[in-house]
Amino acid sequence: MRMCEDEGVEVVGLAANRLGMLEQRGENAAAIWETRVVRVAREAALTWTYLLGIYDWLSDEAEQMEQELSQ
Repeated sequence: MRMCEDEGVEVVGLAANRLGMLEQRGENAAAIWETRVVRVAREAALTWTYLLGIYDWLSDEAEQMEQELSQ
């Protein structure tokens, strides 16, 4: 949420338990832990790439969108 607000993106919360996402996490303890580990690793990697400025360095997606909107 903080990253979006820093970039000027309007943030709206969404409850995962109302989307049926919790049921999709796995059928047994091992599957649930695997899902959690993958999600935590993914979010940690994305957060660090943002905080270190790596994402902006690697991606020019925002600049492309600005150019398309200005045309």
